[in-house]
Amino acid sequence: MIEPDKARSALVVDLLRDLGCAEVTAIRDGDAAFSHLASKAPRIILCAARMTPMDGFDLTRRLRCSPDVRSNETSLVLTFAGIERRDVLASLNAGADAVLTFPMSRGQLATMLSLLDTQKRPFVRSATYVGPCRRRGLVSAETRRRLEDFGAPDALASMMAALKTLFDRGQRGPISASEVEACAQALAAFLRAARPDRAMDEGALWTQCRALVRQFSDHAPGQKSFDHAFAPLRKLLTNVVLKDAAQPDGAEAAAA
Repeated sequence: MIEPDKARSALVVDLLRDLGCAEVTAIRDGDAAFSHLASKAPRIILCAARMTPMDGFDLTRRLRCSPDVRSNETSLVLTFAGIERRDVLASLNAGADAVLTFPMSRGQLATMLSLLDTQKRPFVRSATYVGPCRRRGLVSAETRRRLEDFGAPDALASMMAALKTLFDRGQRGPISASEVEACAQALAAFLRAARPDRAMDEGALWTQCRALVRQFSDHAPGQKSFDHAFAPLRKLLTNVVLKDAAQPDGAEAAAA
């Protein structure tokens, strides 16, 4: 694990050990990693994409092109605290096998390790490159299927609290316009926080959020519980957050 952030490094190391990885080595920077790789050939390298002075992309390119490194045939996963389409392309072109995003869970990491065994891209070998075929897509764990997987926990908690308040109010009587507006604001704040990489039209966002909350408030009174009332909106919001986060053909990102 190559990660300069102590908290992230400790998290991943603990998850790996919990998954039964008996030998896990944590390293803080790229230069120290190459010193280690001169004598060791790990099965998998998890490397932070954004670090200094050598970032994960440079480390991957150097690893895949170096005749002196014993582990240039190892699986290499680049990790991100936030990922964009261009990051996926850069990871693929550098020679990474896969990408993962923080926050990550035990299940997400376990899925990634399994896919590296079952869907690993074929390696190509030339005078200047040894690594996974860069014309084939990255391994994907396809883990971002719940609202909780998109991060933004504070904004999510605020939105859920606002929706629960609206649901409880609807069980007692009519819902006021001001209550709908407050809930729409919380929903818009979550969508902005969950997709910070995506440019949003504020007018369209506000119109959409207001319509969704009104639909929820009309639907909720007939439901026996908040979970039943929220289920259709949960599914819709998950798709909204995923929309336009498409990866390049065959190069999906495994996410947090």
